[in-house]
Order: sequence, then structure tokens, then C-alpha cells
Amino acid sequence: MFLPRLSNKKWTLSFAAVSLVAVVISLTGMKSFQPHQAYIIQGASKGSMISLVNEIGGEVVHDFAVIPAISAMLTEDQVSVIKKSNPLIRLFADATVKLDAKSNEWHNKKPLRFKAKNNKVIWTAKNRTNDDAEIDSLTINWPQNNGKLKNLKVNGKKVAKNVDGNSYTHYFDDYVSVASKGKVKLAMKFDAISSVADSDYAIALNLIDGSIVELDSVKQNITRNEQRDTYFPSQVRANELHKMGITGRGVGVAVIDSGLSKFEQLEYNSFGEKREIHRKSFVGKNKDAFGHGTHVTSLIANSDANYDESGNLTGSFNGIAPDVNLISIKALNKKGDSTYSNILSSIIYVIQNKERLNIKVLNLSFGAEAESLYFYDPINVALMAAWDAGITVITSAGNTGADGMTIGVPGNNPYLITVGATSDNYTPFNYEDDFVASFSSSGPTHAGFIKPELVAPGAHMQGLMSEKSKLFKDYSVYDDNNGYFLLSGTSQATAVTSGIVALMLQDQPHLSPDDVKCRLIDSARMAQTESGNLGYSIFRQGAGMVDAYEAVMSQASNCANLGMDIKKSLQAEEFYAGPARWNQETEEYYVESHEGFEWNGTAEDAITTEAIIWPTGGTNQGPKTDAIIWPTGGTNQGPKTDAIIWPTGGTNQGPKTDAIIWPTGGTNQGPKTDAIIWPTGGTNQGPKTNAIIWPTGGTNQGPKTNAIIWPTGGTNQGPKTNAIIWPTGGTNQGPKTNAIATKWIEQE
Repeated sequence: MFLPRLSNKKWTLSFAAVSLVAVVISLTGMKSFQPHQAYIIQGASKGSMISLVNEIGGEVVHDFAVIPAISAMLTEDQVSVIKKSNPLIRLFADATVKLDAKSNEWHNKKPLRFKAKNNKVIWTAKNRTNDDAEIDSLTINWPQNNGKLKNLKVNGKKVAKNVDGNSYTHYFDDYVSVASKGKVKLAMKFDAISSVADSDYAIALNLIDGSIVELDSVKQNITRNEQRDTYFPSQVRANELHKMGITGRGVGVAVIDSGLSKFEQLEYNSFGEKREIHRKSFVGKNKDAFGHGTHVTSLIANSDANYDESGNLTGSFNGIAPDVNLISIKALNKKGDSTYSNILSSIIYVIQNKERLNIKVLNLSFGAEAESLYFYDPINVALMAAWDAGITVITSAGNTGADGMTIGVPGNNPYLITVGATSDNYTPFNYEDDFVASFSSSGPTHAGFIKPELVAPGAHMQGLMSEKSKLFKDYSVYDDNNGYFLLSGTSQATAVTSGIVALMLQDQPHLSPDDVKCRLIDSARMAQTESGNLGYSIFRQGAGMVDAYEAVMSQASNCANLGMDIKKSLQAEEFYAGPARWNQETEEYYVESHEGFEWNGTAEDAITTEAIIWPTGGTNQGPKTDAIIWPTGGTNQGPKTDAIIWPTGGTNQGPKTDAIIWPTGGTNQGPKTDAIIWPTGGTNQGPKTNAIIWPTGGTNQGPKTNAIIWPTGGTNQGPKTNAIIWPTGGTNQGPKTNAIATKWIEQE
């Protein structure tokens, strides 16, 4: 695992000054008509990098303010020339960034199909994951008045007949295989069809890996009228704050996404006043052709009044912070994709216009696969600058599933607030059956930080979307004919949390981003069992379910991002590692110096077998792992990151290598780098290359190369540092690489 070795030492570095040496490049012999690709370039002064790009015939596209980076269009040969000219320069392919709406999951939301004449009910589920699946058993429940289950077929094969009662579980003698992108079809015939309401039926497919695919029909719980309850404001107790006049009034919330369509509930606040909305686009026309940005923004700011089931006004609203000012920045195209350059330009725009537009909160409901450790990623560098400027940044954990180390960029940034998703199990007023969504990504990060910090509602979320948008057209079944659209993902959970932060900052405008993070963590409701054990691993739920009311009322302070100096990080002087470790003997993640948080990094071990309780209201009594990052009073003991402070500045600390980007077969799907060390638990199928070393227990696979991370020319002496577990055989002798630093200073 790319996690710190167990250590009680704190390391800092001093570096020899290094300047970029001008290199005269001869382009003679370069291939003609090579395709150009966009790259983000870092590691030297801007002037030096711009001169070098121009000298070799490349094209500088962006000179980014705030962060020391440029972007350029380069050929393969030009990239090679730059790398040879100075090993300190780091190149990132200007990779694709995608939205964190739910994807790569089983499609289990298809409604039931009723054939009343034949008394049949048919359901189809599709395996959208990249892995084949095997069904061990299935369970069906139906209305009592349907009578017997006369016939049950799975993929056309009869498996049961004449079943009495209204429930049946079938165990297959041979597993039912469902290939990746394949389907499974259930056909049920009853004595009669007494109900055509999907909510009266339940189907669960139990897979051999321990996961469950359940009927989650989009038809079940849509409120099909204009006067509605979107539920999630009350689930996080924002409704109680609305009744106190805390609605986010005057707080500027920036959303970098696919744009914003015009809806009355967004154009006007809860007072009927024209809302302050600022729109900016870095890609195409300033409209939301995809739909995601509008949906996310509506969860934050929808000013529609909330109604109960009897049609009575509740005094609450259908968005978390109905009176915020909105800054909509379009960086994603009509397909929901973007580039590093567009995202960077958007972040820098937010920083530069912070005072003018009173931007206090930045919502990022997108992600990219980690290309490096957090501190080398340009998006993360820009977001650290935003955080340091006083902007609280909320980002999504991702939707790659429950296995460990699946948090992407920028969710892997330790300073930011990263949010996972929960489902209310279609019982919005019963918290006892809520669960962490199967698609929600898990920590720790490759640098050992516990992520996500929080979880929030993120399944079947009712938000606004234009019928002209791509998402609406592609998935119209999720529309309720009143402008509302159901969408799931950590994107939506992030929006809920951003709205809560706006409520906090209306009530106490002086709060710093660290204060906000501290109070959110301190007030969260952690899922636990009746016996007081964790309901989910802290690497799945973080500090627990966000609680808007308790966060606003909290007086906690000095309990987030301790032991880390963001200014030193921005000056490339120090970087940090978190308290999570990987035990190669037991093949489990654990937290240094703390028992009870072991997890093998797989979905089936992410949750206890005991009943789960989510505490509701009042002080959270749950297991907060206080000494790690969530104090309940007294001195906060962590995260001190004593194990390591990563060196930067001066020399090339990579992990950036000549193999920064490589295809794993077919088209390269985005940023893949040997900075990633893949976990041995779970089923992470990531890009394995000769450039990577990963511990699997037993025989270490793959050729070992001295140029794994830092090819600085000459003999590479590293990378062998206490920061990293390198299972190369023998004992790791600590920081021994000339490529990293000229001097190590041990501090107590």
C-alpha cells in the first residue's frame, strides 16, 4: 500500500537551491505530424517553463494564476525533450475529470413490468460494473393477496413453483453468472396481481462477494406533484434551522459543474426576492446542456416551500440553504466531462473573485483518478490555495464502490472536506435502516488519511433538471413530470453538505475553513451498533452522518487539520501523511496507535453484522475515534502526522515518471500513474504496470526498477523513505534517495 511505515518520528527537509538550466534543444530528427496532447507542467519557474515550451515549438495554452503551473500542447517527442532537459519538471496529462453522479454500478432501478392478463411480474437488473458477478441466492417478497408464487424463472430457467405465503428465498446449486454489462431477468407468475405498485414488492439478489442488488425502482417513492417534501433537509436537520431563520442568506456558494438552468426556485430566494446569481463559463455556451450542475445546485439552494404528506406547509424548504447567493461556473461539457485546465481555470476564478462575490463555499461534485500523491496534483494545489484564502471546499468521495483506497482527486486532499453518500432505504423518516451507499468510495488515501470525513444523503435525491438536458433525455424515467429528477451519487451528498456549510457561515461568518471542518466532524452522527461498535469502518463513513443543526450549534474548535501547515505546503516546504497504515501480515488497514478500526478494504468487511443505529439529535455519543481526528473535548491528539512530513521543493519528489500516463488496453481512460499502489484486499483492478510495486503477500510481482518514481538521471538511489512501504524484499532502511533531499533533520 502507498501508506506510511509505522514511525513516531517527524521529518522535515532543507533543500539546496535548484534553478532551471537553460538547454538549447535541437529539434532535428523529431517525427513529423505527431499528435499534440495537452499537459499541465510544474516544477520550475513559470518563465523558465514557458521559454522551454516555446523553444521546442510547443504551444502554451494557459499561464495559471495562483499556482506555479502552465498548460501546453506538446507532441510525444517534445515531452521527451522537456523531461531530459530538467528532471525536476513534472508533466501531467491534461486528464479527463468526470462528475460523481452514480455510475459503474448495477442498474437496479428499472421498474417492475406487470402483465395483468397472465398474472406475471418481470424485473431485469443489469451489471454495469467492470467485473463479472455470480448470484448465490435471491429473496422475493410480494403482496399477500397475490396468492401463491406459481412459477419463478431466472434467465428463462424455472427455479421454483407453487410457493405459499408471500416470501421466498432460493439458493442456487450452481451460481448464476452475470457478465460485466450483462443482465439477469426474473419472471414471476402469481395466482393474481393485487397490486401494481413497485413499493409492494421486494427483490434482492445476493452475490457471492457479499454485496446485495435490490429492486430500487424509480417508481417507488417519487412525489408526483409540485407541493412536495424532498426529505433530505429534515434528514440532516436543516429544517430545524430554517424555522430559526437560518437559510444561508447572503453567503456566496460557488458550484463548479456543468452550468445552471433557469428555474424559479433558483432564480428567486425564499423571500420571493431575485437571487444574486453570477454565471461564468470556461467551456462553450453558458447553459447546462448536461443537467448535473442544475441538479446539484438545486439541492443546495431550492427555495420551494416544503409540504408534509397532508399538504400542509412545514416552515421548511426543499433545498438546504434556500437563500444563498449562487456562483455557477461551467467547466464541464454537455457530456459531463472536463479537463484539468478548465477545472484549474475555474478554481482560480473563484479565488480571484472571492471578495467581489463573497464566495465562502466551493462545491466540487466531480473527480478524477489519482495520478499522484495529493500534493503533486495541480487541482489539489489550487484547492489548497482556495482553502488558505478562506474558502471552505466540499468535494465528493467518488462512486467507485466500497473497496478501500478508491478516493480520487480532489477527495484525497487532506485539507478539504470529503463526503460519502448514504441511502434512506426509501424510509425517509426512519433512520434505523439508513445505510452507506454501495457506490460510495472508501479511504484511506494513498497518503494514509482517513476519508471520507463525513457521509450525507446521496441516493434517489429529488432535484431540478431541465427537460432539454442530456441526462433528462437519456434517463427520462427518473423524471416526475414536475421538473424534479431523481439522481444518486456522492455528488448529491456533497451538495447537501455544501448547503449545511452555508447555514453555518450565515450564523457565524467568522468561521475559518478549518473551523467549519472541525464542527462538521465534531457534530456528525456515527453509525454504531447496540453494543457500541462501529456500524461501518471509519474508512467508509468517516465521522458519520452530517447533522446541520448540531454543526451550527457546535462550539468545537482546533480539531481539524492539526499538525499540518497549509502555507508550508503551498510553498512546497512540507507535505504530510495521515494515521492509516496497512498491515501486510493481516492484510488489513488500521490506524496507528489505535485499536478497533481494522478493515480489510473489501465491501463485505466494511459493515458489521449487527444492527446499525444512527443517533438522532443531541450530542453524538457514538464512537468518534476521538484521538484520531474527532475530539469530544480535551486535547485533540491527532492527526499529528508524526510518521512523516513529505519533502518537496528543490528536487524532483515525483511520483511523476516517464510512465505517468499509459493505456491499460485500448484507449487510455485517464490519468494513471505509478504513484498508485494498489490494495491487496478487495478487487481493485487498476492499471498494473512494470512501473508499480505492490504488496500482495507471498511473491512480489513485477520487475523492480530503480526508476520506479524519480528518474533523475544517473543512478537513482530511491525511492526508499519512511513515508512509503516498498515491499522490495529485505528491510526498508529509510530515506536513502539522493533524488529526494540533501539533508534530513529528525525532530522529536
